[in-house]
Amino acid sequence: MNQKFKLGDDWIAIVYFKNEAQFKHRPVVVVGRDITVDIDVIIEYWKEAGLKHLSIARTTKI
Repeated sequence: MNQKFKLGDDWIAIVYFKNEAQFKHRPVVVVGRDITVDIDVIIEYWKEAGLKHLSIARTTKI
């Protein structure tokens, strides 16, 4: 599947735990390739995105 990602898009990603076969679905926000940002983005439409709770995409955790 070839999808276009745009700045500001939010997506749900599968994030695997280190050294484990377990994973969680986590919100991600497209901020760019060649920049470094240090922000937190509140996912306003978290229910519509299929999340169980209010979520925040934290670039400081990358």
